[in-house]
Amino acid sequence: MGLTHLSIIISGSKILFSVHQDERLLNQSEFTFSNEEQQKEELENHIVKHSFLSRGYDEYLLSFSSNKSTLVPNNIFAESSAKAIHKLCFGPLTEHNDVDYNRIAEVGVVNVFEIPSWIKRFFILKYPRVNIQHEGSYIVRKMLDKNSFKLKATISLHSNYFQFAIVKHSKLEFFSFFDFQNDEDILYHLLFVLQQKEFTDEKGTIEFIGSSEGNAALIQKLEKNILRIKELNQIKIDKTELYIQKAQILCV
Repeated sequence: MGLTHLSIIISGSKILFSVHQDERLLNQSEFTFSNEEQQKEELENHIVKHSFLSRGYDEYLLSFSSNKSTLVPNNIFAESSAKAIHKLCFGPLTEHNDVDYNRIAEVGVVNVFEIPSWIKRFFILKYPRVNIQHEGSYIVRKMLDKNSFKLKATISLHSNYFQFAIVKHSKLEFFSFFDFQNDEDILYHLLFVLQQKEFTDEKGTIEFIGSSEGNAALIQKLEKNILRIKELNQIKIDKTELYIQKAQILCV
């Protein structure tokens, strides 16, 4: 029997729970925030209603997405603090939020990010062994795990922003966030960054990750339009089901 893990993916106003044994999906449920004052009570009721969320598992892994995230080299982080770095990048901390960080040893950086305080408190109390990491930390590890020598781009889509990362020659070449209103905004930033990095007309892959906010139609439109861009005619579109859940397994 393989290891089992409870995956928790928080994106925008939705939480996707799923249970996996190795890479096999066993169970799944989704919770949507409603009244902010009642959300913890409603979430508790959701967990009680779905009994599989109260069972014991080998690992508990939580992915939180936010565009208030930045990567800093280990040596710079060692000379500062997560809160100081966050303030420098994003200004004063949003009320009721905390600053957290993940070390990404594969590339010698630390991911500093903002997360609502109640999320940390709730899930640490509910699952004391939970491993809380920013979505970007999981994605970078996943990108570097296999086939990372050739150009590889990954875009994780959310309701009004996306995270964009590039690896090549087993190195992280780019990591940032962009706001968007439609697919044209995404294609513009994709092409602009690849041009700036001189990565156009190279063989490689690009992968779109749909968040729990739901954007399957947008992804289909992006995939269709990429085929029409001459500078990207050597880029192949790759697809991985349960991308974040599989990325979480790398931390087990």
